[in-house]
Amino acid sequence: MFYATHTRDEGQAMPVSPGGGAARRFSFACLLILSVALPRAGIVVPGLKLPLPFGFALLHVMFWFTLIVRPLPTGTAGMLKPAVYFAGAVLVAAIIGLLRVASARIMFVDAVTFLGQVPIFFTAVWFIKDRRDAACAMKWLAVSLCFASVYGIVQYYLGPSVLVPGLTYTAGTTYSLANLPSDDEYLALRKVLSSYGDPNVFAGALALFIPCLLGWLMTIGKSAGARLRRWLLIAIIVSGCMALFYCNSRAGFLGLMTGIAVLLYAYPRLSFRVLLLVIAVIWVAHEAGLTGRVVGRMASVSYDERRHYPGIGWQIATSHPEGAGLGMHPLATGAFGAPVTLTPARSFWETYNSFYLHLLARTGVIGLLTFLYAVLSYARRAWRSAGNRLRPHEWQPVTTGLIAGFLGVQVALLTNPFYQLPGGGINLWLGLGLACAIERVASGTGDGMPYAMAELPEQEP
Repeated sequence: MFYATHTRDEGQAMPVSPGGGAARRFSFACLLILSVALPRAGIVVPGLKLPLPFGFALLHVMFWFTLIVRPLPTGTAGMLKPAVYFAGAVLVAAIIGLLRVASARIMFVDAVTFLGQVPIFFTAVWFIKDRRDAACAMKWLAVSLCFASVYGIVQYYLGPSVLVPGLTYTAGTTYSLANLPSDDEYLALRKVLSSYGDPNVFAGALALFIPCLLGWLMTIGKSAGARLRRWLLIAIIVSGCMALFYCNSRAGFLGLMTGIAVLLYAYPRLSFRVLLLVIAVIWVAHEAGLTGRVVGRMASVSYDERRHYPGIGWQIATSHPEGAGLGMHPLATGAFGAPVTLTPARSFWETYNSFYLHLLARTGVIGLLTFLYAVLSYARRAWRSAGNRLRPHEWQPVTTGLIAGFLGVQVALLTNPFYQLPGGGINLWLGLGLACAIERVASGTGDGMPYAMAELPEQEP
């Protein structure tokens, strides 16, 4: 099992890299706020009827400027390789789609949603160089998630009137607003969007980052100031869990439960405190009248068409292992021996309600495998470093929580394609980037100076 240290409370200095970090921290904080707190802030692209988030634009300015103009931080050039493999698979899928006469518009949107969000992983790794960078990123992550959670809860009671066009809601259609009926008579049917434009995308962000905040709790000491920080962090975690009840996403609940289970596997001594927190959240949700509708949503699983997805996936993989191509949609029933029909997708939304099945359908077995290779190789890098008991540091529970949340989101993506939407894939890659960046600096392989390390005696969990 993993063990956390509190080097700051023990009076051990934590060196940081000298100078030049204020602008770096400010730019990354802006990117983080736009990704986690305001992912729908942006404009609608004329002709495409799809949102262009400001965070997406800022991300690519920061990424390409660093990649082309500035020297890459030490030891990070090799990290590009898994992402390049996935990009190559998407390029091959684009060529296949082109040969099959797919819509150029849909092909472009597919390529952007698959690859456009990946650079935030490298931006996090390149911009977090020392302890102050990591601390700043975590503080703004907590503040951003708190804003999204509270805003979502308020949205449940006030309805769509609190949406701010261009800031908290930007979309080419009003499709998502069906989740937020304005008539108070349908209050129990509301599934809040928060600033994410979609309840499942919002739930995915909560499932990703709440385990990370639970891990952060373990790093806070026992001083008077630390006590206040602890209660603020607990309040943010509770508000996030409550917001999950208000958006009522089955994928989000499955993802969060998986993430917490992984975190407790790593830190079993957290079990009692997490159990108390879960009981408190469920009690508050019950008093607010929210548990009944969650139970009703879970009970409807047996009628969901997604129960056929394993058969459909196998049918597509065996009949068209190269994939249908970007902009193409393979029609399959999942029945044994039934043919698979390839047709040009009529819209961006003509796909399966599972990101991994969508990925397999568009890019084939190679695209699926290269994506898994990329995300799991980055997750493995951070997980192995976070589990290194020979070089413990105070941020290990944070990175472990980020990887736990990442694994939870993989479960959610099996049943929902929210990776493709603003705030979906970008937060997935952001979580991975934060985990790898913190571990890279903490282990002493970053450009800045490493965190102070402390020898730990054996402890019983």
